[in-house]
Formats: sequence, structure tokens, C-alpha cells
Amino acid sequence: MKLESSKIKSRIAKLELNTGAKSTDFIKRAGGKIDGESFVLSFFLMVLSGTNTVSTWAMFLCKVTGKTITAQAIQKKLQFRQLKFAGWILAQSLHKSLNTNEVSELSSKLFSAFKRVFTQDSTCVKVPSNLSEFFPSSYSHGKTTATARIQLIMDLLTGTYQHLSVNSFRDNDQKASKDILPYLQEKDLVLRDLGYWSLQIFQQIIEKGAYLLSRYKSGVTVFDSQTGEELDLLCKLKLAKSKNISKLDMRVRLGKKKSIEVRLVAIELPEDVVNERRRKVKQDRNKRTNHSKEYLELLRWCIFITNVEEEIWTTEQVAQAYQMRWRIEIIFKCWKSKFNFAHLFKNKQSMTPARALISFYLLLAFLTLFFVRWYDYFLDKVYQTTGRIISLFKFADFVKIFFDELTQSNDLSVLVKNVASFCKQDKRRRLSQLELFYKTEHQLII
Repeated sequence: MKLESSKIKSRIAKLELNTGAKSTDFIKRAGGKIDGESFVLSFFLMVLSGTNTVSTWAMFLCKVTGKTITAQAIQKKLQFRQLKFAGWILAQSLHKSLNTNEVSELSSKLFSAFKRVFTQDSTCVKVPSNLSEFFPSSYSHGKTTATARIQLIMDLLTGTYQHLSVNSFRDNDQKASKDILPYLQEKDLVLRDLGYWSLQIFQQIIEKGAYLLSRYKSGVTVFDSQTGEELDLLCKLKLAKSKNISKLDMRVRLGKKKSIEVRLVAIELPEDVVNERRRKVKQDRNKRTNHSKEYLELLRWCIFITNVEEEIWTTEQVAQAYQMRWRIEIIFKCWKSKFNFAHLFKNKQSMTPARALISFYLLLAFLTLFFVRWYDYFLDKVYQTTGRIISLFKFADFVKIFFDELTQSNDLSVLVKNVASFCKQDKRRRLSQLELFYKTEHQLII
């Protein structure tokens, strides 16, 4: 991707980087050679060149500022005290880029009863092996490796992020499930996938006067909330199917201590979706996983638990609301797929922990500013007009060619036809995750 520095500079000007550099003590005195905006701009240019060395960064900084700046001067700006500025940049980038002030009619209807709607997800990136103590991972062919795990919590209504952390691969999602608690207020909603399942955390969310929506974890004990008797969930679902009932919505208590009362919502899936789910389970890369017959039978149903009342959500709306989690997954796909930021760490022999963390934040800011919002916008618009999904990879190539138009346009809708023409995803025998999402959203089935 070849972009003019003036185009990048005009876009990042909205972030007021020099103001942020002063407020986070990145700049401690006036008249220094490296200001906040030049530091970030030169990093972005280095990324576009496909390299990640301190000397290359210094050369781009010389080009941007017209001053002689050494690699040693850059190194001094890559210490832990500068991490606060890097985090501030990413926060500003996510706020400016993702907050499009557009809330879909579906989102507006589904989430009108809530103040904020939080969802959380993580992604992993391999980093130089010398960081194995800082980012411990698993062993590969007997060698020590290092992998960082990025945790992100965002508000789906505004597109702003509430929390971002970079931890080690071993800090799994369940360990991070408590990260949401300090931010919760009454009438907030939390959407959780199974990786963050924790009955203890669910209880604390409810105690804060907030709401939760999660998939049901197979094997968790379910009790009838009225009789207190343990339920055979699969038997109950089979009975419903025998009576041609495709939806189940009931009050239950979860866990052996019967501590949490929630709604359990089960919706039967179309046969093609069931087959796809079972195919993926059978190809589970964890060969030690031995899924029971009961588990495979439960895959016929999409099962949720929530404390959102029936007056707020119908059975179908429970499923629709959960599907909105795909927006955070798109962010990670954008970060890791076509614009594969992992390659900037992949071939490095060594890197200081502070530099690795600062690089993570700046890379995520770059991809957020120049790609995420555009893909999110056109994905929805093209589906509305053509019923087709746009390819992430094709759209990335489109951005390279139409970057000027995308950056300068005040009305992105004028480019919808071009995106639809050049970026449509090739038809496949099996539906992609995004196709499944849109198909089920518009058919009110999940």
C-alpha cells in the first residue's frame, strides 16, 4: 500500500496528537526534536513500507520533520513511560474511527432499554521469542515461544472501546471475564461468548443491576426455577421438536447451587447450519476433545441464557441481539487478515517488551483509522443493496487503490456500487460466518 504522507497526516490531525503527547508526558519539554504527531506519522509510514526496524523509523522521522534524528533517539521514546501515550492514541483512534453516529434500525430497537452494550473478545499474535518471559506461550518443537493476547472491551452502541490490554497467551479469556466489572453501571448490557463463561461473574453482573446475554455452556446443570427439579435439557428439547416446536423460552436456575435465575432461550437451527456446526466440531484441532453424543445433539439448537425480561426482548430478539457480537470480531479480522500486523513481529530476533507493547498499540490504531470503519460500513450497505457479502481480502485491495477517494469523501455511499462490483465474496458451497450472520439476521433465525 503506497499512501502519501499528507493524506495520513490530514487524517491523524483529528486526533490532536501533540496535545495527547503533552498530557501523557510523552513530551516533557518544548523544542524537542520528536513531537507526538511526527512520531506516529513516521511509524505509520514505516509500517506501509513493510519494515519494522528502529533505523527505518528514524529515517522516516527525518523525512517527516526535516531534522536529523538517530535510531538512539527513537529508542529513548520506546520505554515503558511512553506506553501511556501509545494507549491514548489507540483510544482516540477507536473513538474517532468507529463512532460513525450511525445506529442501525435493528440496533436501535434491540438496545433501546440499555445505557451501553458491552462485548469482549481477544486475539493472539506471535512475538519474538526473547519476550517469552513477558509473553509466555506454549512450546513449539521443544523451543520456547512467545505469544501476546490482546483483550478488547467495546461499547457496540458508540463503537468506542472501554478497555484494552495486552497480556500473554496463557491469560485466557475466562481469566479476563472479570475485566468488565469495574466499568458496569445499572442498565448496561454485556454480551458474552463461551470463552468468558463464569457463573460467579454472571452473578456479579446481575448484582450491579446490569444485564447479560451469553450462549449456554453444555454440561452446566439446569434446574426448573419453580419446582427446583433438575432438568434434562436435551430431553426437553427433543420433546419440543417432536411437537414441531422450534423455540423454547423458560425460567431456570443454573449451577449445582441453583444460584442464578435466568431465561433460557433455545431456537432450532436450519439443517445446513447444524451440519456445518457438527463438521467444525469433528475437526476440532484439540484432538483430546471427545464430544459426547449429547453435545452433538445440542448443536441442533442455539441456546442462550439472559436476565433480560420478556417485556424487553422476544425469543427472536434474544438471538438477534447476540448476533451483534460480530462487530468486534470484524475488528480482529481486519487487524489480522489482509493487513496482517503479525508479520511485523514474525521475523524479529529480539525486541524490548516496551517497544513490543507500543508497536501493538500503534499498529492497532493504524488499522482502525484506515480500514475498520470502512469495511464495517460497506459490508452493511452492500448487503442491503445486493444481498451479497464483501470479501475482506478484496476490500483491502480496493482500499489501496481508492484510498484518496475514501479519505476525502464526505459521503461514502457514492462508492457503494464500486465496492459491490469489485469486492463481492465468491460464492462457496459452505456459507461463511458473515453469510450465516446476515442470513439469520434477516430471516430471524440463528
